[in-house]
Parts: sequence; structure tokens; C-alpha cells
Amino acid sequence: MHKLRAVLGLAVAMLLVTGFVASAASHSDLSDDSYKRKALRELRDCIDAAREPGYRFIAQIEIGMACRDGRFPKTVSIFQVPRCNASDEPCPRPIAELVGTVEFGCDGEILSSSCASRACRADADCASGSWCRATQDGGKECVPFQGEGGPCEGFVLPWHFERCEPGLTCVFNEPTGDVPGVCTAP
Repeated sequence: MHKLRAVLGLAVAMLLVTGFVASAASHSDLSDDSYKRKALRELRDCIDAAREPGYRFIAQIEIGMACRDGRFPKTVSIFQVPRCNASDEPCPRPIAELVGTVEFGCDGEILSSSCASRACRADADCASGSWCRATQDGGKECVPFQGEGGPCEGFVLPWHFERCEPGLTCVFNEPTGDVPGVCTAP
């Protein structure tokens, strides 16, 4: 009996939240399309860096908790998904790669934006000025090379390993190479 009450209570709460979120969309001054367009403009550099033939970009909007005036903050995430046919429809079960996110305040102003780390398999998959490094979760991501004076190499975890930009040399100040060196011009 206790479990039944808990399940019913959860179901009622979910219905209330669903109705609350659905009504939230109608209280915003900007349409969802306006948020998507603003996010696409804000993330233009992220999108240009991620653009690949055979892929298209889609946007997902998440609505936050209500502000005092009844409007809602939103987060827009831009994903890159493969195209499967000439009609530009996404694949039935596409693998979406996050390109970036934009957080909007209650008034529709941009609070923050960020590009997602770009997944890679090899250095050639990364943009100029970056290389492909292992991540803690077992994947790989593109990270920028270290400039002059930056830390490099050493006996560190793979996801903390740093490489000097081309033309610089990693110079070690201790003989074992355990402690990271410093990127130095030759």
C-alpha cells in the first residue's frame, strides 16, 4: 500500500511538472526558433570547426525553473547528426555529437556559451593548432598545443598529457622526465 501511494504521488508530480513545463513555453517573449537562431549565431565558430560533409546541425531546447516574472531561462544545445538521404532527414537512430551550448536568462539574454570538446580518433581529425588526446572516460578529444612556456609531457595521466606546438621543444629540468617539462623555442 505504501509503495502504491509513492508511485501514485510520483505520477501526479510528473503530470504537474509536465503541465508546468508545457505552459512555460507560452510565457516566453522569444519563440523557440528565435532561441535556436541566437544560439546558432553565438556558436558560429564552434559549428564551423565541427562542420563535416554528410552531417547537419540540430538544436535541442531545455527549459529551466520559472523566474519571478513567469518567464523561463533556457539552454540550447547544438548537435551534429549524420544525413541519411537526399531529403535532409536525420538517420532513424543518429549518433549525435554535441557541438556547443548556450544558456539564456529569463529575459532571453545570453548568459554563457561554450564549444564542446571535439571528439577525434587521430591528430589529423583535429583543427590546426590542436591534437588528439585520450580522455578520462576512455574516449579522445582535440586539445590545443601548449605555447612557449607551457607545460609538456612528463609522467602524467594520459588525459593530463600536454604537447608543445610544432616548432617548440619540450625541455626537462629534472633528469628522469617524470616532472613535466617546459615548451621552449629552439
